[in-house]
Amino acid sequence: DRRQRQMCIRDRVSTQSTGFIFSQILSPKKLSSSIFSGSWMIRHPSLFRFSTSCLSTHPTLPSRCRFFASSIPPIPVPTTFTGVTIQPVEKGIKKLSLSSSPVNSLTTNLMVEIEGALRLLEDDGETQGVLLCSSVPNIFSAGLDIKTMYQPEEEKAKRFWTALHQLFYRLYGTPLTTVAVIEGHAPAGGCFLSMCCDGRVMNRGKGRIGLNEAQLGISAPWWFAMLFKDIITPRLAERHLQLGTLFTPEEALIVGLVDELSDEAFPAGLKMLKNFTSVPDQARRLCKQQLRKSTVQVVQGARDADVKNFWHLVNTPMVQESLKNYLASLSSPQRKKE
Repeated sequence: DRRQRQMCIRDRVSTQSTGFIFSQILSPKKLSSSIFSGSWMIRHPSLFRFSTSCLSTHPTLPSRCRFFASSIPPIPVPTTFTGVTIQPVEKGIKKLSLSSSPVNSLTTNLMVEIEGALRLLEDDGETQGVLLCSSVPNIFSAGLDIKTMYQPEEEKAKRFWTALHQLFYRLYGTPLTTVAVIEGHAPAGGCFLSMCCDGRVMNRGKGRIGLNEAQLGISAPWWFAMLFKDIITPRLAERHLQLGTLFTPEEALIVGLVDELSDEAFPAGLKMLKNFTSVPDQARRLCKQQLRKSTVQVVQGARDADVKNFWHLVNTPMVQESLKNYLASLSSPQRKKE
């Protein structure tokens, strides 16, 4: 009825205004964590009750809405998965493990499988949270597949970069709560995967994490840098992107790239995830949408140009020489010992 619609409009304005005020006080990372986990609801219970009452009676808001599905070009969900596994953990919580040995390199096929697995979990009617893990010892993900970018074929290279975009839209934009459980190295694209999640827990004393593309003679994609800047502050992002820094777990915690260190990352990640899922689901989803929608729209709007730019950039002699040298270093006796 009319009164119900007025309440929903007023709720939308109130919630957006609250988010805007928070954004002026907190960093983007602290803002998202505070709102998603519900700490603002403890301080403002009347606003929370008002918001959830409007959400529960909103005539057009489905209970398990996808945030950005209408603008995501469809990709067929794989019929079988060879690089990822899905396992139930508890009611409403699933474990999505990368299992593409030896280092979970983000090939086109692996990215399509991760995106497809997340879509299945969104549609299963029961999953609220996902723990993104690795079943490969001592590695979360080594990042984008360098072999795909070295001496590339145009069609394969463009499909590769398009798959990366699709994975970003799905993982960063999913209404599900996601926590990255980092039990090993997470350089470059591995760091990117973790940054797309709502929370990050890393094993203490193990592995390195960061956007280290500059060390390879290339630059991190501009939209990787956007997330990095939001998480660790613009000044730190500017410095460490130029240096290609790989952080120890302790350093990553100090700069805010991970949220927590633990001797056992999986139980700690599960505890963090349950903290998110304890918040009423529709309210949490709406908060996440408000904070992430604009970033997804910016990247989506530039997708076609970005794919073309990637193709031109990856073919430059300087980039190809850098990739060649990096691949040669991987086969060196000293590197194999490491």
